[in-house]
Amino acid sequence: MAKKPKQGASGGEAAAKAKRASGGARALSLVIAVVLVTLFFDSVMVLAGGMIPTGVAYLVDRHPRKYAARTVGWMNLAGCLIVVLDLWDGGGSIEAAFELLMDPINWTIMFGSAAFGWIIYFALPPIVGGYLQLSQEMKLKELAKTQKTLEKEWGKEVRRDADLDRLEAVEDELAAQADRETSRAGAGGAAGGDGQSTEAGRPDDEPEPEPEEDLSDTPAGRPIGGRRSASG
Repeated sequence: MAKKPKQGASGGEAAAKAKRASGGARALSLVIAVVLVTLFFDSVMVLAGGMIPTGVAYLVDRHPRKYAARTVGWMNLAGCLIVVLDLWDGGGSIEAAFELLMDPINWTIMFGSAAFGWIIYFALPPIVGGYLQLSQEMKLKELAKTQKTLEKEWGKEVRRDADLDRLEAVEDELAAQADRETSRAGAGGAAGGDGQSTEAGRPDDEPEPEPEEDLSDTPAGRPIGGRRSASG
């Protein structure tokens, strides 16, 4: 009974240590950011303007791990570093940073690299998924060949309830169903052909025979003796 409070206390201490560690990391990051802004203000100006697409991607991306923001961010940073290197080659000053930001080519480089990151984010996953699916199908085919080889050597008892066996059973059932539908369609077509041949055997100009009238109740249809007695 006395161990449970100790476990709870240890869990609380671990959570408190994690909070203190995260708070210390945030404070250290803030100090580093202040130092970088102070020493490299011109470079920070260029990066702040060029990394706008990364901020937009971070706000738009709803995934917990921010895959879109990461992809766009790294590509955007690569484009911004090209402009920053030009800034450092010129000596590095606020006036040079303004001149670089006034050049539309530099904006095209920074924003174009971010756009390329969006292209990678949307185009690469389907390509990788297709490749993985194709590789899995190739592996399944190799496994099926290996399975058939084992069947020849050891018999079908080695398969038992393998998924490939179930797959072949489903394929056989579908093939049998398709054969039944084909036979039904052929029987229906033959019956339709017989009806059409019967109708085609009758000429179009030949009139249909009219039904004979019942003359049993008329004088003409009565027997001769009956007509005589009726006349008498």
